[in-house]
Amino acid sequence: MSAITANGEPILDGTSIVMPSRGRWTATLCLGAESPLIGPVVVRAFDGRLELHGFVVRGTPHADILRAFVVGGAGGLGKDVAARGYQNIPARVIVSEILSEVGERLSTESSPKLDTVQTHWARQRGSAESALDAIVSAVGLTWRVLPDGSVWAGDEGWPEYKDDECTVLDKSDASGSAHVACPTISLRPGVTFDGMQLRSVTHHVASGGIRSTAYYGERDRVRGSLEKLVGKVSRTEHLACYRYTVVSQAGAFLNLKPESDAMPPLTNVPVRFSVPSELGTVAPGAKVLVSFEDGDPSRPCAEGFVSGKLIEWSIAPLKATIDTLSLDVGTGAMPVAHASEVLGMIAAISGALNAFAASLDALGSAPGPVLHPELPPLGAPFKALAGALAALTPTMPTKVLKAA
Repeated sequence: MSAITANGEPILDGTSIVMPSRGRWTATLCLGAESPLIGPVVVRAFDGRLELHGFVVRGTPHADILRAFVVGGAGGLGKDVAARGYQNIPARVIVSEILSEVGERLSTESSPKLDTVQTHWARQRGSAESALDAIVSAVGLTWRVLPDGSVWAGDEGWPEYKDDECTVLDKSDASGSAHVACPTISLRPGVTFDGMQLRSVTHHVASGGIRSTAYYGERDRVRGSLEKLVGKVSRTEHLACYRYTVVSQAGAFLNLKPESDAMPPLTNVPVRFSVPSELGTVAPGAKVLVSFEDGDPSRPCAEGFVSGKLIEWSIAPLKATIDTLSLDVGTGAMPVAHASEVLGMIAAISGALNAFAASLDALGSAPGPVLHPELPPLGAPFKALAGALAALTPTMPTKVLKAA
């Protein structure tokens, strides 16, 4: 068999290459101990039909063999990226920035679905691979590193793969796997081969040639095995609450600065108050808890103030201005409880006082002892009280005022 090489160095028996349907392809290359393999590497098949562009993560010499662990691409997806917030940005921009920050590149064959605009997106601090996986999943796509080293994001098309030199040795629908003999390492996931939609492919290089194990079925068996081991592969960072500081507020939306550099600044974050129609205005500097609805990085919300100064609070149609201790009850719409009964009682009291005052005046003018000439009429104080009550009546609201 002609040689398979890595940067021109022949690959020895024991080499394996794992190509999943989602994520980076990896390889454990066995070479001569003196082989200077470091940094970028190109694995070439003997017939030139396939080149794998990757990066040497580490190399371990053992006896007269060097075992080098290689990942697809430029080796940047394992690096960390800083937290960053986005608003009204296409997913393609978010993906491209993640990749460019760690020296990777997006494949031109990626899906147009990446142009889907994200109203909000909170990229947390962490590995570029995790950040990439989160945003690609949000637009309903899968991703993997292609043989040329670029990152592809898209829907599986399952094109037909034809190679008359590849032979299926055995196949098990129970395990969803098939052993295939091929003279090359060009068999890859994402294609249909011999009626099988390949989810992942592992190539083994041995003295007898290349033997490949192709996994097919409804899901990637390699990823599925990992999910069984850990229960479920999922990110939990967006299931927590995070402390933020209010920078400014516009109505029911906040612009926020994180207390931790693990989270990005966020803008136009909706506030979730405790009851419908409730709204509060807080001073800059207030502390608030931010969570993500359904654990979705594209749906941040502020749901609880930890500390700070409340300037104004309202439940429509009522509004309280806290600084001036005033209450604005608006104009119109809501009747005051028992308003008519109260006004009726005031009118009755006023009428009774007037009648009583008239009786006193009449008593004062009847024949009998002469009153002191400087004394006022006996009914005057009661008339004044009745007048005051009558004057009060028009000022009493019968309806709660509504804000203009």
